[in-house]
Amino acid sequence: MQLKRVATVLIGMAGGFIVGMTSVGSGSLMMVMLLLLYPRLSARQLVGTDLVQAIPLVGAATVSHALFGHVDLGLTGSLLVGCLPGVYLGARVSSRAPDALIRPVLIIILLASALKLLDLSNAALGTSLLLVVLVGAPLWGATDASLRPPEQWTAVDHRRTTWVTAQAVAAPFLIGFPIALFYAFAVRPRVPR
Repeated sequence: MQLKRVATVLIGMAGGFIVGMTSVGSGSLMMVMLLLLYPRLSARQLVGTDLVQAIPLVGAATVSHALFGHVDLGLTGSLLVGCLPGVYLGARVSSRAPDALIRPVLIIILLASALKLLDLSNAALGTSLLLVVLVGAPLWGATDASLRPPEQWTAVDHRRTTWVTAQAVAAPFLIGFPIALFYAFAVRPRVPR
């Protein structure tokens, strides 16, 4: 992977400014910007890189806000009691889970954060995320199936066209999700890479 220094420094400047002003961005904005700039990074590398840069970034913002007296230590302590075990468990899971699981989880979490910032009600947020999952899973399956060469499909006596069409056509009608699950867990593992 080739490092894009100027673009990365600009992302860091924008992220630092936004985190210092709003506390939003250490995970959500930086993760999206890194993903756009370095799409070939694995999910583990993406999460690890974001966390390593977040520590000094959040630390600097914390010191600045503490100097101005904008920190509630009781609230901070309570948050840390819940956050530290969660961080440990999350780090263990993300270091062992495959990219095929981590990337969709990241996308759903970032999408939920973005939608909540738009002031959606909880019902509208839940409905939106459900629709994204029900439509997104079969579209992912159709895309994944279409990117595999035909000779890989003939080796397992399946037709690529069947799986691409079934998932793509069923996705808008909200019936593609079970097809996508079957594709992901029964068909896809049998197709050689």
